[in-house]
Amino acid sequence: MPPVSDVDKIYSGGGSEDGSVHVQFKNECGRAAELYWVGGTSEHATLVERDWPPNDVIQQQTFAGHTFEARDQDGNTLQRFVVDAEEKIYVLEESRPVADEL
Repeated sequence: MPPVSDVDKIYSGGGSEDGSVHVQFKNECGRAAELYWVGGTSEHATLVERDWPPNDVIQQQTFAGHTFEARDQDGNTLQRFVVDAEEKIYVLEESRPVADEL
């Protein structure tokens, strides 16, 4: 059986015995957005949720240090989240697109 990649671990649901953490992303920006897991650079992002409506919560199993991006429907990055082992809820707030820093 091939080794499990980080992306596979994100979608598998995993468990805490493997060092993963359960987090929530909440969209409070007042408009639909998209959520991506970023592996390296913004150009190499994996779509997690295409239609993320306002006030909706996305449950995600992931690992500390993983980066997620919320993007508008035009692909502009609205906010970046770097998962911390202690923080469990990440909130997308109204903001203008950010410059690509990765």
